[in-house]
Amino acid sequence: MQKLVRIGDVTFDSEQSALRGAAGLVALRPKSIEVLRYLVEHAERIVPKDELLDAVWADVIVGENSLAQCITEIRRALGPAGADSLRTVPRRGYVLSLPDVDGPLPDARASQPRDLLLPDRPSIAVLPFANLGAAIGSDYFSEGIAEDIIAELSRFSGLFVIARNSSFQFDEATTDVRRVGRELGVRYVLGGSVRRDGGNVRITARLVEAASRRHIWSERYDRQLESSLAVQDEVAREIVAVLAVHIEKVEASRVLTRPPTEWRAYDHYLRGISLMTQYHSSYEKSELLQAAALLKQALAIDPTYARALASLSSCYISQWVHRWDVDVPWSDALDRALQAGREAVRLAPELPEALIVLGQALTFFREHDAAVAAVERAASINPNITSFRYAYTYVLAGKASDAAKALEMHMRLDPFYEPNASVALGFAYYMLGRYEAALPRLHEAVLRAPEMAHGRYVLAMTLARLGRQAEARVHVATALRLEPWYRISQSLTARYFRDPADTEHVLGGLRLAGFPE
Repeated sequence: MQKLVRIGDVTFDSEQSALRGAAGLVALRPKSIEVLRYLVEHAERIVPKDELLDAVWADVIVGENSLAQCITEIRRALGPAGADSLRTVPRRGYVLSLPDVDGPLPDARASQPRDLLLPDRPSIAVLPFANLGAAIGSDYFSEGIAEDIIAELSRFSGLFVIARNSSFQFDEATTDVRRVGRELGVRYVLGGSVRRDGGNVRITARLVEAASRRHIWSERYDRQLESSLAVQDEVAREIVAVLAVHIEKVEASRVLTRPPTEWRAYDHYLRGISLMTQYHSSYEKSELLQAAALLKQALAIDPTYARALASLSSCYISQWVHRWDVDVPWSDALDRALQAGREAVRLAPELPEALIVLGQALTFFREHDAAVAAVERAASINPNITSFRYAYTYVLAGKASDAAKALEMHMRLDPFYEPNASVALGFAYYMLGRYEAALPRLHEAVLRAPEMAHGRYVLAMTLARLGRQAEARVHVATALRLEPWYRISQSLTARYFRDPADTEHVLGGLRLAGFPE
């Protein structure tokens, strides 16, 4: 198999196990990368589903749904020019076609991620834990274990912790930790595995120094399933103890959030946030609604579960932005978001995720001072917090410069950031009048998430400000196909600025781009 294979407008690098486009690395989950690799190796022939399942999930029994999710993610990553290359053959399997393409392949060195310098404090990435159990579709559980460890580690201001979205681009079982260290810019890598057996769970964790691959610490935890919430905290504390010599000051306080009273609530929560992560790349309504339904199931079991309330508040904001009538009219969804955010903060005043989503909701009620205070409180509690959401709070409050700085740090902590982070940074640059700087970020966003209408709005405005009206109108047409109801007079973003001059800056850009009044 050749090292570089071009599929439409992207290139698969077999040596680095990476997919790259014009904007750089295209985010894919490790299992999706493995599926793509196998299809490339067996291009031009029908690969049966059973063969793919045996090749990628050799030691684990999974259902076809896991494979179907990978295929969907691959097609999305290949983009419009490459998606048709991967065809489903009904009742048989999949076939990947690699048509001849004139011209040289892009230089791999130009598209490889730049090795990042180590921060001036101890830095760590937590990889998704390997799922060694036989439970069908239980990857979300092992990923959730690693995510909780990330959350606990991120509370320590003396540590530089890579965000889940980036560290989860690597596979603990097969990825060379030296590569993780180089591409994420960290000194330490934590990996491990989870094995569920009935009501028992065994969690194994390993801490490695990335550059030398030297094992620093490892431990195994055998617990009853109901008590595994305490295991994440125990593992995080063990790791911090190993790194304590490097830490000058560690926050002593703990997040005052009650764990769910029953394990089933936590299980529903993990499934919900897993779907929310998928939604923020696909922008498919069904994924958001499934996530909200699971979060509601968690809250039906434990109404005091603050993390589930915060995540549900975020779901309601998305529902309101897209004008989706579901369990409530879309116009009432924002009220629901504010109620859920306030209740989450009441239950857990020190939970950063709750403060951020409350700030976002308050922004759309024009309570800008309270919104900014909420997100700044979240950042003071957890200096490693990563979220594109607080950037909109800053921008709409007239603090576009602060938003840009926060997003640049977010992208360093999360090198595989969600597409909306690129939109938010492009929007901040637009509000600062830095149109040329905004353009590559916005092009990247629409390439990675072509169904995200908001990215098209901001890109069209930016192109129009640069005098490129013909290009702007292409994105106007796409945005209106995605959201036919959209009119300048109904622009949600433009209506919630603190400063009327900022409102006119956006409305003027929309008019220049050619959006209907």
